[in-house]
Amino acid sequence: DSYPWLSVYKTKGNYLNYITVGVDSLGNIFSSPDYTYRSGQVGKKDNGEVYFKYRYVLKSGYIVSLVSIHQAFTDITLKEYIEYNEANGIAGWTDNLIYPRIIDRDPFIEFYFSSCMTCTNSQQFSLGEINEMLENGTIEEHFTKLK
Repeated sequence: DSYPWLSVYKTKGNYLNYITVGVDSLGNIFSSPDYTYRSGQVGKKDNGEVYFKYRYVLKSGYIVSLVSIHQAFTDITLKEYIEYNEANGIAGWTDNLIYPRIIDRDPFIEFYFSSCMTCTNSQQFSLGEINEMLENGTIEEHFTKLK
């Protein structure tokens, strides 16, 4: 799958398996994920491990994902979130369940963003190409640095 935007970022902590929520400048949650096993955004391995299909770790500790600069990380693992959703027949948690579980409202050390609603396949980048951009210091030629 390809998306019209993506982010490359580094965080203060290891939040790879935790869900994010959108938080506005007043600290209010304005978006939360609707993950289920059928949502298409997550996968489950034979050993039961649950993973984000669109969150990748690069060599240098950067992450490629579909998050925005306005995301906050929670201490809710993807597996916990999905299992709760599946057990309760829902796709997402209420804000009052998520809010006390937010652990980092400003998680990003660096954040690069690319948005291209009209990109062709030749304008999209592989993970290897993004790794090279980071290693060569050319990422800002293709992504906008937001932090």
